[in-house]
Amino acid sequence: TQIEKNGPQIEQETPKKAPAKGKMTDKKMENLAKARAARKANLDAKKYSKEKRSSAEERIEAEIERRAAEVAEKKALELLEKQKQEAELEEYRQWKKEQAKIAKEKESMRAAKKMAPPPKPKKKVMRKVASDSEDDSEDEPAPKKKPVKKTARKLTRQEYDEDSYNSYSQPSYSGFNIHDMLD
Repeated sequence: TQIEKNGPQIEQETPKKAPAKGKMTDKKMENLAKARAARKANLDAKKYSKEKRSSAEERIEAEIERRAAEVAEKKALELLEKQKQEAELEEYRQWKKEQAKIAKEKESMRAAKKMAPPPKPKKKVMRKVASDSEDDSEDEPAPKKKPVKKTARKLTRQEYDEDSYNSYSQPSYSGFNIHDMLD
């Protein structure tokens, strides 16, 4: 704010103060941690023989390898399971495609049947009756037609109601009691 009031001025840098003796800086903390680690390593080297240290290192390495093997086995099982699921999914997709293809073929066959002209009835060839003269051939009877079945027509609503009324209006034996007859 002084710069704005008085115009452009050059700020003077204040000399940096030395850190207080009681406070720790980051660099100092790092150096102390390194020194502690070095002292501990030297103490371990003096305290334990070289054989004990190497056997401990071997045990640590064996533990690391065992854990790595467990993790690798777990990953392999997960991968195998995932591949199995993918194979099942692919098999399902193939089955679905086949079903769609079959359905399409059935639909095309139905459409082809609908589009195809109806089959023509086969003509029956009538054998000529052996006759003594050629004049009788003019009086031959016409071929007989097959008898046609009459289809029952559907009852109308009114006829249905009348029919059901008639069936109910007839005497019913539902109220019949054998004991009335015996008395």
